[in-house]
Amino acid sequence: MIGNLVSKPLIWQFGALFITVAPPLSAEPDMITISGSLEYRERIALPPESMARITLIDASRMDVGATRLALLEIPAGQVPVPFAFSLRREMIGTDRMLALRGTIHAPDGALIWTTTETIPVDPALQEVKLGRLLLSQVSGTPEITGREWLVEDIDGKGVIDNARTTLTFDGEGRVYGSGGCNTYTGSYEIGGDKLSLGPVASTRKACVPALGDQEANLFAVLKHVERFEISPTGALILSGPGGRSITAR
Repeated sequence: MIGNLVSKPLIWQFGALFITVAPPLSAEPDMITISGSLEYRERIALPPESMARITLIDASRMDVGATRLALLEIPAGQVPVPFAFSLRREMIGTDRMLALRGTIHAPDGALIWTTTETIPVDPALQEVKLGRLLLSQVSGTPEITGREWLVEDIDGKGVIDNARTTLTFDGEGRVYGSGGCNTYTGSYEIGGDKLSLGPVASTRKACVPALGDQEANLFAVLKHVERFEISPTGALILSGPGGRSITAR
């Protein structure tokens, strides 16, 4: 989707400043072209319909708020998010201190990823190739807490349809739910896309063999979970060594 977008000339006007969104094939003397990509290291999918924003500011004066010179918005899809645009040099001059900021916003406009360092842009250059701009997550973690997740797959074997197997992360370091037969509780720690669970304690009701085996497998996978991700379709995927995984939504 990004490729289709940037392959066609699109123009936004901000006062007298024009931005031409197109891959710059060659630099023209009266234009400055800026390109790069937004990305992050965590294995976390973006919510559908997220938007990336590239903001160019005049940061020449430290005693006042920075003036926004231009804003480019493009559908984010998934990272990396490439961008390339051109500006008329006469509108920005060569004596300003320019800086660029990259952000990604959820469909409701909430800021979820942002650059955290000043990214200088030299207005004297004709082509500014910024390369990879690494983003940091604003919210700390995706919203996996405070809701019940219904398990739909364990180790690629599915789950018993009439057994309700659940996960709830309470936001205060406690995970609990139903294993399909017994209820359970335990502790967890989360940081970035890393997730670790402490020992799980469960009730000890007798279970039919198939359900008991599935529950034991669930607890075994939970014990060794190392990371999580939210898929593009909104599923929570917990994964551990050897390709073991739990999928819930």
